[in-house]
Amino acid sequence: MTIQTHLTKKNIVRAAIICAGLLTGISASLIFYNVKHRATDQGLEITFVDPHQAVIFWKTDETTLGYLTYGPLNGSQSETADQTSSTPGTIHTVVIDEIPLEGLKATIHNQSDSIFFVPKSFIIEFKPEEFE
Repeated sequence: MTIQTHLTKKNIVRAAIICAGLLTGISASLIFYNVKHRATDQGLEITFVDPHQAVIFWKTDETTLGYLTYGPLNGSQSETADQTSSTPGTIHTVVIDEIPLEGLKATIHNQSDSIFFVPKSFIIEFKPEEFE
C-alpha cells in the first residue's frame, strides 16, 4: 500500500464522518423545529354543526392566516379550506362541508409556516354520542 492510497482511504473515512455528522445535525434541527412549532398550535377544537358540516378552531402564537388541507382517510389531502376571515390573526376558524360518514383526515397550516414544517394530521369524524 502506498502513502497516496492510505491518504485517500483516510480522506474517504474523514469525509464519511463529516457527512454523517452533518446529516445527523440537520435531522436533529428539523425534528426540534417541528416539535417546537407544533407546541405553538394550541386549542384545536372541532365542533359539528350537523353530521356533514364542522367548524374547526385553533390558536397560534403569532399573527398569521391559517388554512386546512383535508381528504379521505385513506387518500391524499388534496382539498384546501381557507380560514373564514381574510384578516391575519391568532385565532383561526375554518368551515368544512360535505364530510363523509367515515370522516376526513386533515392538517392545519399557517401562512407563516416554514417549508421544513411537517404538520400533524388529525381526524374529523362525526360521533353522534358527542353531538347532543
